[in-house]
This record gives sequence, C-alpha cells and structure tokens, in this order.
Amino acid sequence: MKTTLTALALTLTFLTTGCAAAFDGAVRSHALPPATSPPRANSRTFAKPFDATWRATMTMLVEHRDPIDLSQKDSGVITLRPRILYSGFGAGEYLRGLGYPPMCSSCDYSDAKETMSIFVVSSTPESTSVRVMSKLEGFTSTWGWKEFGSAGIRESAFLDSLATRL
Repeated sequence: MKTTLTALALTLTFLTTGCAAAFDGAVRSHALPPATSPPRANSRTFAKPFDATWRATMTMLVEHRDPIDLSQKDSGVITLRPRILYSGFGAGEYLRGLGYPPMCSSCDYSDAKETMSIFVVSSTPESTSVRVMSKLEGFTSTWGWKEFGSAGIRESAFLDSLATRL
C-alpha cells in the first residue's frame, strides 16, 4: 500500500510539474525562474536604408565569425548555426544569466548553446527594422537539451553593436 501511494505521489508530481527527477525515493523541488528584469526589446528601427543595414549586419557577423547558416537578402532572413556558448561546470548559471530556466531548473547543465535568427525588413525607403531572436538551450545528461526563455540580453547586445556600425 505504501509503495502504491509513493508511486501515485511521484506520478502526480511528474504530471503537474512536467519535469520531475526522482532521487532515492524523493522528488527534487523545482525553483521558479530567477527574479530578473523584464525581457529587453529584441527589435529596433534604424534611420538607414535596407541595403546599408543589411551590409552592416552581414559585415558584423563575418567579422565576429558567427556561423551563418542561411542568408537571404530578398526576404531579409539570416539564421546562424547552433553554437556552444559555454561548456563545463557552470553552464546552467551562465544560461540563467541570459534567460529564464525551464521548469527543470534543478537539472545539472553541462553545455549552453544558442541559435540566432535575424530579420532585416525595410520599414520605409529610409528606415529599416531589425529583429533578433535568440534560442538558448542547456544540455543535461538526464533530459537532453532544454530550452531557456531568452531575457533579450544577447539580442539587445547585437542591436547595440549594429547601431554603432550604422
């Protein structure tokens, strides 16, 4: 009877949290996302024509040796290949500094990776909007890759760097 109740309790915990980790018969509690400021804006409009903004964006990516996967000027889409931002002890803390952890926040992360997409769109003949989306993920040997919600820190830094070039 006691085993059945324990199994039922663990099952209910798993179903309600979405990511339960059982250790020695106990269930790890899952912390809420860290108390941080609201997400930063991930888009900005620049008072420059599309061609100048596109050229500055591509130049910046090449100079930083960012791994470009797709670059379509006609549609304004640039995607970067996934890349490891941090590997080893402390990867989880590194990611928590950039975003909001998944419900499995008690997981032990060994790697942090990012996949970035950039959208360059002409707003008017003399202004261009740039939107940056960063997908952050942490790897845990138990659960595989888990996505973190971005706080906009990497996106904002990219836009700030682009603004200095324009």
